[in-house]
Amino acid sequence: MSAQSNAQRLNVALAAGLADWLDGVRVEGERLYDEAGRNFTGATRSGLYSEAQTTADGAEGAVGSRSPHAYFVHEGRGPGKPPPYEPIRRWVEGKLGVADRLVFVVTQRVRLKIARFGTKGTPFLQEPFDRRTPDLVPTLSQSIDRAFEGAALLEVAR
Repeated sequence: MSAQSNAQRLNVALAAGLADWLDGVRVEGERLYDEAGRNFTGATRSGLYSEAQTTADGAEGAVGSRSPHAYFVHEGRGPGKPPPYEPIRRWVEGKLGVADRLVFVVTQRVRLKIARFGTKGTPFLQEPFDRRTPDLVPTLSQSIDRAFEGAALLEVAR
């Protein structure tokens, strides 16, 4: 086995360990999101992902949501201009059960209230990320141990 293949093997092990760790963050984030009771359309929760890949120098990964409004759910929103009409309308119809002629009026009031006071975020990914950070190095170590189990790591050149 060459030194290059050992480096590649290490990167693959790092990516696998990172993927395991990030997936744990995602699963715990899903649970926290559900407990917060903010899930109406399912777009933020169904858009949650975790991924990791090898790089030339090791591995990199991410955990997040592909939903366009996930940032505002997670971080909240300060006062300022009103949010877009359509996502708020869908929320008003589904979550509040408002229908027919009242939809426009209620949607506008919700938008104006958000513009005036902002919204509080639900850090459904930050909390599990912070809580699981101490487990990252042990998770990576276990992945590396599995990848190199029984393998000679040092090769002597002739």
